[in-house]
Amino acid sequence: MATFVGPNDFRGMVKDGLVFAIDGTNSRSYQDGDTTMKNLLDTQVGILQGIYSGETIDGVTGIKINNSPTRLSGIQLPTITAITTVSLWYYVNSTGSTRYLLDMRTGGASGYIYSGGPGTNWSSGSCYRNGVYVGTPTWINIESYINKWVNITVIANIPATDDMNLFQRYSDTEGYDVIFGLGCIYNRALTADEVLNNFNAQNNKYNIT
Repeated sequence: MATFVGPNDFRGMVKDGLVFAIDGTNSRSYQDGDTTMKNLLDTQVGILQGIYSGETIDGVTGIKINNSPTRLSGIQLPTITAITTVSLWYYVNSTGSTRYLLDMRTGGASGYIYSGGPGTNWSSGSCYRNGVYVGTPTWINIESYINKWVNITVIANIPATDDMNLFQRYSDTEGYDVIFGLGCIYNRALTADEVLNNFNAQNNKYNIT
């Protein structure tokens, strides 16, 4: 298996069970003008859709995903096996009436987390905000910061093998305006200590307080 992982890509982070990782702040994964994001673990890619561009905010350069006014932008991931823990670092630009954090494209009615609530894959799972457990994945727990970087980690109660969209619906609608940093998917449930460890390992970049 080919690898793009460099010695500093995941310094201090938990690697056991990590199966997919894309990083808008890392030139190994994304360079401005690209239409795809390389998985830092192998040769898979995520596809950038809609309106996006490089953007620097608070000293961090990520990918600005702009869903105003079309709400068609996001990142489409390939099929990933045993999706259990999804951890995302992003900056919220604006919100709308209906928007998605993630949605499994063929998971349909069960694989989403959006402003109306979680599907059954996540409904009794766990949600961590900036390394701290905040309950089950609800939009109140997820959408806590506007115009700030945030790390949201969600753990499924029913793992899935699927392809997934980040920050948009499976049908490429109802997206979420963000600047995207790092996204990591694990095939197992991280412990609370591991979630906090990952947050601390990345927070020297994002400076979340």
